[in-house]
Amino acid sequence: MRKTAARLADGREIIYYDEEGSVREEVPDRRDLPPTVSGSELRWDPLRREWVIIAAHRQDRVHLPPSDECPLCPSRDGHHSEVPSSSYDVAVFENRFPALSGPEGRCEVVCFSSDHDTSLAALGPRRVRTLVDAWADRTEELSARPEVAQVYVFENRGREIGVTLHHPHGQIYALPFVTPGPNATSTRPGGTARPRAATCSPTSWPPRAPGPAWCCATNTGRPSSPRRPVGPWRSTSTPTGPCPTCPPWTTSSAPPSRSSTPTSWAARTGCTTPRSPTSPPGTRRPPTTRRRADWPGCASNCSPYAAPPAELKYLAGTESGAGVFSNDVAPEATARRLREV
Repeated sequence: MRKTAARLADGREIIYYDEEGSVREEVPDRRDLPPTVSGSELRWDPLRREWVIIAAHRQDRVHLPPSDECPLCPSRDGHHSEVPSSSYDVAVFENRFPALSGPEGRCEVVCFSSDHDTSLAALGPRRVRTLVDAWADRTEELSARPEVAQVYVFENRGREIGVTLHHPHGQIYALPFVTPGPNATSTRPGGTARPRAATCSPTSWPPRAPGPAWCCATNTGRPSSPRRPVGPWRSTSTPTGPCPTCPPWTTSSAPPSRSSTPTSWAARTGCTTPRSPTSPPGTRRPPTTRRRADWPGCASNCSPYAAPPAELKYLAGTESGAGVFSNDVAPEATARRLREV
């Protein structure tokens, strides 16, 4: 893989990740863009004891443009996009409308392919390898920044959950605080606290042998349906060994099999639920601001928001208001159906 960094017209960084054999020629950004100004603000919620990002300037970002005006497609005559090159394999650039920037963090857009009509699930093994290596490279680099406490890699898919661009892409948030998800605790009957999130600590690994929650076999992870899922089609993959310091997926020169990458979950949930606005994958890396031994490790989640096919799962009052989730589908049934796809 070849990595090439350049600058857009307003000074933002863009990085091309090209596969072996690809030729990268330097192409300037010919747009006349004003400097990027972020109006983001971090506010602490003392009741929920968590940070909230206020980013009112994002209301002005591009919203569901026609395919011939897509800002993530390669540039061409008559249309200059966020990617100045006429072709690319994987491209990463600073978000023009970032939720966080400067001393508060960084937001990046990851274009999975120059093909507007493809998807994460449809990518071939070679492109998946390039994408995974790009994720890992960006995670490592962003984690080294002094203002960054944790890096979160994710993809949103589906207009129903607020996606503003249909081009296959994801995002990376370099956050100045530790996300509450894997660090949150709840109280079990009797008053003792317990971790609320699935992790890759040895005591919480899915069983080595296929069991009722097992989804599919992989070379590098163990995808399973969590025993206590908050959504009907949620699946979690934890690494096959302790990884308190690894990036989202370890880089390797060998192309991975489809089952050992996020495409496995995306393909399975996409086939099972035709309308599956989802976020595959969502990957939390251990934070940079605490001792790694205190952190359980990496975990990747795939969370479609469809219940039965063509039926969305909306948050109930207790879920949106109190954070108490109820699930209409047994996780063992979810795992069984995913294994059959």
